[in-house]
Amino acid sequence: MPPQYNPQRLRGEALPRSAHVRAAGSAGVGSAQLRSRGRPAPELIIILAYILLTRLSLGKEANYGIWIGSVPIYPTDVTLVLLIGLVVRRRWQRRWFKSWFVKGKGAGSIGRAVWCLCILAVVYAVHAWPSYQILALRDLAMFGYSLFFPLTYLMISDRHSAVRIVRWFVYGSLILAVPLALEAITGLNLGLSSDDQSLMTASGLLRRMAVGDLGSNLGFALSALLVYLLLTRQRRWINSIAALICLIGIAASLNRSAILSVAAATLFTFLIVRKRRRLIFGLSTGVVSLWLLGHSSLFQNLTAAIKSGTTIFDDADFQFRLLRWGEALVLWLTHPVIGAGFGMEICTPDPNETGLFNVGMPHNSYLTLLARTGIIGLGLFLFCYGKGLFDLLRSLRKRGMDADSLAVANILIAMGIFAGFNLFLEEPLLIGPFWIMLAVACRLAETSPARFVVARRRLPAPDVSRSQTPSATQLLRPSLEG
Repeated sequence: MPPQYNPQRLRGEALPRSAHVRAAGSAGVGSAQLRSRGRPAPELIIILAYILLTRLSLGKEANYGIWIGSVPIYPTDVTLVLLIGLVVRRRWQRRWFKSWFVKGKGAGSIGRAVWCLCILAVVYAVHAWPSYQILALRDLAMFGYSLFFPLTYLMISDRHSAVRIVRWFVYGSLILAVPLALEAITGLNLGLSSDDQSLMTASGLLRRMAVGDLGSNLGFALSALLVYLLLTRQRRWINSIAALICLIGIAASLNRSAILSVAAATLFTFLIVRKRRRLIFGLSTGVVSLWLLGHSSLFQNLTAAIKSGTTIFDDADFQFRLLRWGEALVLWLTHPVIGAGFGMEICTPDPNETGLFNVGMPHNSYLTLLARTGIIGLGLFLFCYGKGLFDLLRSLRKRGMDADSLAVANILIAMGIFAGFNLFLEEPLLIGPFWIMLAVACRLAETSPARFVVARRRLPAPDVSRSQTPSATQLLRPSLEG
């Protein structure tokens, strides 16, 4: 009789290389991929570097100083080209990407919806090119960034890779949050005290630039840190300090959209965890909030800003959004099914927006989708977003609470709320990480370890009675569960 398969044993031991090769061959994995099993693939390194870069390069000036007409070249564009080049370099990856590119297969139902969204964008851009030219290319890029989903989906081969992306996304936000918190607490001028300054540009480090997106990144990170504090004992002090730094950064930037994002993620966390943890979470959150409001003028200013936003008719910022939302809806109603197309201005631009990249946008990404591509485009995007989040929550319900999976769910919820009040789809350094995190959510939600193997072949199941070697599914199970 063959020895009993023990996942716990395999999880901590390395199998002989010959066993790996035979099992990988039956699953359709090339030996070149297998030899690099111990180190991350170059494509994954590129994704991690891009995630870190999006935590540093923020604002309207976060580009490489290269412009095509009125459209700047962002790090997102360069990263996407690099990823496609690396995928095309390997034969088995090239076959997978070619299959997705031609048929939309290989990345699940969300991958098929992204494929349809890309085709729709190409059709709209070709139709708008004679009239709007470079502006049609700008809108094509907004939708083209969805290519990050299938490419990231392809690169994540095990749970460890998915978790690594999440951790880099969360803790990378502290790079700018730490000096911002020091400025807010000590009064020192480190180049971040203003709402329009940052640490990094393409032309040089420590040069001032716009950082309007820093508060949003801190809101996404704080939404995940709340889960880590609640569900994990590891790095509890580090997570506590990181959450406090994010709070100080959000308060210093007076970012009300980030507060709404964190509030939605907090409410979701409160509803999904067990009753005992729910009580601990509610009490600790209340105590910390009361202490901060009573001992810091910084948070008192943030509270005052939030109160001013609740009075809609007296808040100039909210009135600005209401006017633009109305214009976007009027434009959409002219073509409710297919939208008004690419290139044209959705809203009447302000004089101070002349020459900017995202001129005349409604500051609501859902309305941007609706105005550009109608119900079809918005429906495809909402399907991708909702399906990824739903599958992740369903897996949490089946397998129990998992800190990293719930952290990704919180990040996606926070992003969804933020997109309703700001430029999100329109900002390359925000929408790129969104598609990456959505691919991470899909990978974490997959309960079958064999589905982590891309470009697998359909072969008869191995005869266990004739071989002492575990099957490919048995070998891959520890990487998913571990």
